[in-house]
Amino acid sequence: MRNKAQRREIVARGDGNRAISLWDDTNNDQNHDEIRSLVNQITALFPDKFEPCLFQAPSVALHLAKSTRSGTWAETVDIVACATFSAMHFCVFDVPN
Repeated sequence: MRNKAQRREIVARGDGNRAISLWDDTNNDQNHDEIRSLVNQITALFPDKFEPCLFQAPSVALHLAKSTRSGTWAETVDIVACATFSAMHFCVFDVPN
């Protein structure tokens, strides 16, 4: 028998740090610096794979220079990298205020 995929919805106020770190079962956003670091490391290791996901920065190097600062909002490339290292699927919705 095949396991059904679990769907979990997490509502997070965007502050540029914590939304991705709430995905685990602890519902704890204290590991956001570690997750940001892992995302940046995998992006730096495989720039050719992640370059097509860039929309704001002209290069992976310039994106990483910005994204290493705490409080920087995640961009598409960061979400793809996070999904890659966590082996999870992410759906992102922007709800207007």
